[in-house]
Amino acid sequence: MRFMYAGHMDEIGFIVHYIDENGFLFFSTIGGTDVATEMGQRVWVHGKESVLGVVGRKAVQTFAASDSSQTPSLKDLWIDIGARSQEEALEVVEVGSAVTI
Repeated sequence: MRFMYAGHMDEIGFIVHYIDENGFLFFSTIGGTDVATEMGQRVWVHGKESVLGVVGRKAVQTFAASDSSQTPSLKDLWIDIGARSQEEALEVVEVGSAVTI
C-alpha cells in the first residue's frame, strides 16, 4: 500500500541581502507584499539559529515634511534582531537567511 501526503503552502517571506555595521538586516521579498503593512511586524529570521526580529524604519520625526506622508520603499526598511554590530548579527544569521512573518 502506498500513501501520498500532498499539500500546498504559500507564505510571504523575505531574504536577507545585507547586514550593516549596526547589525540591522536589510532584505528583499519572496513573493508579493505591501511594504506599508510590514512596518512593525515581528518576524523570524532563519539563519544559523532562528531569531525573532522586528521590521523597522527611520523614525518619522526625522523625515522632511514632504516624506512623512509617503509609503516607504523596501530599501527604507530593516529587521532589528537586537544585535549591536554586524559581527554580533553574523553569529546567528547570514546573508541569504530566509525570513518569515
